[in-house]
Amino acid sequence: MATGQIPEGAIYKILSLRKVGWLPQIYSSGILANDFLGYRLDYLLMEDCGKIIDHHCLDMFRNMSGIHSAYTDITNVISQTVACLAEAANAGVLHRDISAGNITIRDGQIRVIDWGCAKLLNTNLPGIKEVASEWGFDLDEIKENDKACNGIIGTPAFMSIRVLLGHPTRCLIDDIESLFYVVLQALSYYSHGSSLFAEPQVSKNTLAALAKVGLVANRESYLRILGIKKCPDNVKVQLDTLRQLLFCRDNQFIGGELIENQSETRIIYLNLMRRLMGNELFERVCRVPAGSSNA
Repeated sequence: MATGQIPEGAIYKILSLRKVGWLPQIYSSGILANDFLGYRLDYLLMEDCGKIIDHHCLDMFRNMSGIHSAYTDITNVISQTVACLAEAANAGVLHRDISAGNITIRDGQIRVIDWGCAKLLNTNLPGIKEVASEWGFDLDEIKENDKACNGIIGTPAFMSIRVLLGHPTRCLIDDIESLFYVVLQALSYYSHGSSLFAEPQVSKNTLAALAKVGLVANRESYLRILGIKKCPDNVKVQLDTLRQLLFCRDNQFIGGELIENQSETRIIYLNLMRRLMGNELFERVCRVPAGSSNA
């Protein structure tokens, strides 16, 4: 890792201090070398987190007796990942690289991993300066470097529409939009047996952004357009809620607004977050994230 970035182990330490859930257990972490040819060498020893979610679903869908369990796991992925991302945002951390490879499941337990691209939203929270000292990074340098590369971080196939368009600012709703695409890909394995989304070769990809706007424009047909032939009602309810949160305002599709506006105008509606997480998880994460509304 370049010396101007936050080590992933430091991010886990910050999230742990803030008691964020759905993270892997870290057994040991630290720095091996502060500057080796311009790179910091660090290590991270964590629990076995199981399979990444799309591989898990592919295996379950191949086994007809596992189909019901796969759909149950998908509903848990949605509710628990949204809860994790919201807790992390409340703790001052944005993941920025939610992808099919960064959500895992083992024995029914969801883990959100690979926080190496994360951004600190607030460097003044308790414990942050102590973690920076322990891990040997400068908070001011991190902020300056982050401004320079914010728009090119992430996995293009799962990037939000606005990130694909090259807008530099990111927020919680971009991470949740990435989760939406991860779940659609996992569902697609039942119909296709292979990956749904082609991988753009560049991070700023206007055509990919426009394609995503077109795919999700119609509530009644977006799953069919994506070739997803089977989707239980409880999964469909969660996907429709995600679509409403991400792409609608007052029940009107705002795809054109996402394309045209330079600034993020979407609002995180708490009633939709409650619907996604369920009451128990929502009450745990009910501290209001920035840019949210009770409407």
